[in-house]
Amino acid sequence: MQYVVAAAAALGPLEPTHFDDDVFTREALRAVAARVSLGVSPTHQADYPAHYGARVTLTLADGRVLRHEVRDSLGDPELALPPVRVLHKAAMLMDYGGVAPARRDAALDAARRLLDGDGMDVAFPRELLDPLFAA
Repeated sequence: MQYVVAAAAALGPLEPTHFDDDVFTREALRAVAARVSLGVSPTHQADYPAHYGARVTLTLADGRVLRHEVRDSLGDPELALPPVRVLHKAAMLMDYGGVAPARRDAALDAARRLLDGDGMDVAFPRELLDPLFAA
């Protein structure tokens, strides 16, 4: 968890590559991670399991203190990702996983067709499963 906080603070929104060895082992990130402390928020603990909130407090070198708190974590049912962000995340993960662009695009197009339908009369597109199987 300490690395995740340090990487998010230093690199912005996390991506799969931020967990690759060449990034994960960067001395500067490891040094920041070593200064991260974790604690339990009584408020968030009381809200659990109905809510998966978190609070982050950063004390900068110049003494400024930055805080951010959420009651629900993005991607949880209470704060679901909008479909366009789910598709973006799926594309990013397929690219990272080495899925061929044509297969990725076919899977994303199939997912869009499901989103465009009412979900009841649309057949499950096989293309959504194709990236899971070798060509």
